[in-house]
Amino acid sequence: MNNRYFNQNGLTLIELLITLAIMAFVGTLVFSVFTNGIKYSNTAKTTVNLQQQANIVLAELTSWHESHSTYDITLDKNPYGSTITLIPYNGNDVKLEGQKKIISDSRFEYVICFELDQSFSSCNVLTQNIKKTQKNLPIKLIVRDKKDHKQSFEVKTILSRI
Repeated sequence: MNNRYFNQNGLTLIELLITLAIMAFVGTLVFSVFTNGIKYSNTAKTTVNLQQQANIVLAELTSWHESHSTYDITLDKNPYGSTITLIPYNGNDVKLEGQKKIISDSRFEYVICFELDQSFSSCNVLTQNIKKTQKNLPIKLIVRDKKDHKQSFEVKTILSRI
C-alpha cells in the first residue's frame, strides 16, 4: 500500500521552476536577436536611402552644370537645409525664376559645401552663383536623415563641363 504514494509520475516544483527559467532565458535571447535584427535592418535601409538621395541630387547638379552656363544653387538654410533649388540665368544674366527646379526631398536635410582655396570652407552659403567660366566645380554634399540625425552620407566630387 505504501508503494502507491511513492510511485507518482509527475513533475516536482523544482523541475517546473528550472524549466520555466530555461524557457525565459531562451525567450530573452530570441527576443534580443530579433530586435537587433530589426534595428540593423532599419539602419541599413536608411543608409541606402541616403546614398540614393545623394546620387539623385548629384545627377541633377551634374545635368544642370553641363546644360546651363550660369545658374544659382540655393538652399533654404545651410547647414542642414531641406530644399535645394536650381535657378537658371538667360544670356543677359537675368534670373529665370519660372524655370527653377527643386531637386531635394523633404525627408532629408542637406549641406552643400563649395571648395574655395583647396578646402571645403564655404559650407554656410545659402546661394552660390555658378558662372559659365567655372568648368570644374568641387563640391561636397552631405545628406542627413530628418528622423535620425545620426544617420548621414557624405560625398565629395567635382562637377565638370566638357
